[in-house]
Amino acid sequence: MSLLDNKPTTFRSKHFLTAWKAYAADTEIAGFSIDDLAADIAEAREIREQIAAARTIVSGLILKRKQKDDQIKENLGLIANTVRGTSEFGYESPFYRALGYVPKSEQRRGRPRKAKPEGI
Repeated sequence: MSLLDNKPTTFRSKHFLTAWKAYAADTEIAGFSIDDLAADIAEAREIREQIAAARTIVSGLILKRKQKDDQIKENLGLIANTVRGTSEFGYESPFYRALGYVPKSEQRRGRPRKAKPEGI
């Protein structure tokens, strides 16, 4: 069993490159030269760096989206409150209902009570 079985590819590739340089630097193995392997490793490292940069950009965009969503939520509440408080619209207007709110006359209040059984 290899000592490198559970190691990440980055670790394994560096280990292979080091061993190859130490023992067979001028030998071509499986159609690869040591420079081919080094170039592949460097390319993989560059791709990992690009992914890290992209993740940074995405996390910044997610933060911007959250901030904008919070602002929109606050603005929607302000609009709803203005519709409620305007004499032209108010709690009973079709506009208020269209915004997704229940008109005041249709709101149920209080604790629901069970009907008392008859005959007691």
